[in-house]
Formats: sequence, structure tokens, C-alpha cells
Amino acid sequence: MGCGNQVRAPHLNLGLGPNMGNLMSALILFSTVVLSMGLGIGAAYGLVVGVLQAFGTRREVAAPAQRKIPVPVMIASENHASGD
Repeated sequence: MGCGNQVRAPHLNLGLGPNMGNLMSALILFSTVVLSMGLGIGAAYGLVVGVLQAFGTRREVAAPAQRKIPVPVMIASENHASGD
């Protein structure tokens, strides 16, 4: 409480000028926002994928040998389009 003797936190005094300190603060804030947004989006994506895999309907996929390839067939009542 004496004559102007102020105690400063040693970890805050990086020896940088006032502009560089502001730039570092902005960089730290920006990186924190980007990191938290990325983690939030990743967590939401993982949650949606997990819910869809847990409760989604499953399609039966036939093995490649069991698939039936449709054969194009012309029905007698249909005429071939001539293009004109």
C-alpha cells in the first residue's frame, strides 16, 4: 500500500509491447473460438451418426453373385421411339 509499489503478475509480463499483447490476445481468442466450434461440430456429427446407426433401418444388401441384373425388354404394346 506504499508509495506506488505495485505488484505485477510475472506470468503476464511477456516483454511484448502493448500492440503485440493485443495481437496475442486476439490470436488466443480466435484460436479458442475455432477450436471450440470444431469440437462442437464434430461432437454433433458423431452423435447424429451414432443415433442413425443405433436406430436407423438397415437395408439388406445382396451379395454380388446373387444380384439380378434387369434385362431390358420391349413390351409388344409399346412402339420404339423414332426420334422425330
